[in-house]
Amino acid sequence: MNVTLKSIEETRQMVDLLNNLAEKGECMRWAIVDKKSRVVMGSCGYHKVQTEHRRAEVGYELGREYWGQGVMQEVMNAVIRHCFEAQGFNRIEAFVTVGNNRSLNTLEKLGFKPEGVLREYEFTQGEFHDQVVLALLRRDWDVP
Repeated sequence: MNVTLKSIEETRQMVDLLNNLAEKGECMRWAIVDKKSRVVMGSCGYHKVQTEHRRAEVGYELGREYWGQGVMQEVMNAVIRHCFEAQGFNRIEAFVTVGNNRSLNTLEKLGFKPEGVLREYEFTQGEFHDQVVLALLRRDWDVP
């Protein structure tokens, strides 16, 4: 999802959803914390785990004031390593709202390949949004 949460209540709902998925073993989410100030800058992780197919979907959010600093490259390298090495996934997928070029560029720098556009795939904040689907296969992963 690439929609900005607009209220504390929306943020609480997202946290509750992710906590429930984690309790069921269907996801893992980490806070992204600034090493110096210890301020939470965002979150990242994986969800939609399909154990029998050895795949999952990754996602992340980062506060706008931290964009363009290389934070997500560093963080997502660790998430990818965890997915392939600790979880044994063969495929990691990501979905990005069409027009979110920053996120597309980040994922492509990490080795993700675009596979197509899913038209009106998500309905968020009262609108349908097209999503670009990207994937990274274990065999294509360039270990950092």
